[in-house]
Amino acid sequence: MSVEIARRYGEALDDHDWDTARQLLDPEVEIVRPSGRHYQGAERWIQLLSDSDGFDNIETEITARAYEQRNGQVIEIKDLLHRWRDDGDVAYTSREETTIAFRDGLIARMDSTVEHHQA
Repeated sequence: MSVEIARRYGEALDDHDWDTARQLLDPEVEIVRPSGRHYQGAERWIQLLSDSDGFDNIETEITARAYEQRNGQVIEIKDLLHRWRDDGDVAYTSREETTIAFRDGLIARMDSTVEHHQA
């Protein structure tokens, strides 16, 4: 069940279906990004995502995504390809792992780490 909720959340983000994504989050969800920045609350997080156009100079695409169940949590593993907007050349690749915890059938915490790789 938890893997399915995480998968539905990822699909909602890909589709920019902000209402569905919000419904899968606990209202008090805690988000920890690879930078260490913390975000609290589903409304704030979804507003931030919906307002974001990404980086000015880089476009990012998900090239692979997988989910694993570990110790009552779900791990989402994403391989990302980052291209320069001006010429489309590959800038770098990265792998992001997000540990997803649940409360009452909703996503309660997402804690992400990332490894960057040279192109």
